[in-house]
Amino acid sequence: MTQERIKLIQKSWLYVMDKADEAGRLFYKRLFEVEPNVRSLFKENIEKQGKKLIDVINWIVLNLQDIDTVFGGAKELARRHVRYGVQVEHYPLVGHTLIWTLGNIIGKEWTKELEQAWTEAYEALSQVMIEEHKKGQ
Repeated sequence: MTQERIKLIQKSWLYVMDKADEAGRLFYKRLFEVEPNVRSLFKENIEKQGKKLIDVINWIVLNLQDIDTVFGGAKELARRHVRYGVQVEHYPLVGHTLIWTLGNIIGKEWTKELEQAWTEAYEALSQVMIEEHKKGQ
C-alpha cells in the first residue's frame, strides 16, 4: 500500500471518528440485514460491539505505516475470531459491509479512489487473517 493511499485512508477516517457510534451501529445493522445468521455469533450488546469494532479499525488506521505491527495484530484478531465461531466465508461479507458503511458515513467525500484504497487495505488485512484463521481451525 502506497503512502498516498495510507494518508487518504487516515484522512477519511477522521469523518468516521466524528460519527463513531453511528458507524458501529450502521455496520452491524447492515451486517445482520445482509446475513441474519451471523447475529448468533455476537453475545454482547451490539452498541458495545460497535465500539470495539471502531476501536480496532482506529488502531489499524493509526498504525498503517507499520504494516508488520498491523499484520501481527490481525493474526491475533483472527485467532480470537476462530474461537468466536467466525468462518472464513464471513471475511468477504465483513469487507463488503465495512465498505458500504464507510461510504454511507463519509458521504459526499466518498470517492472511487477512496473506495479502492479502503478495499485494498481490507483485502490485504483479511488475507492475512484468513491465512491465520485456517491455521487455527
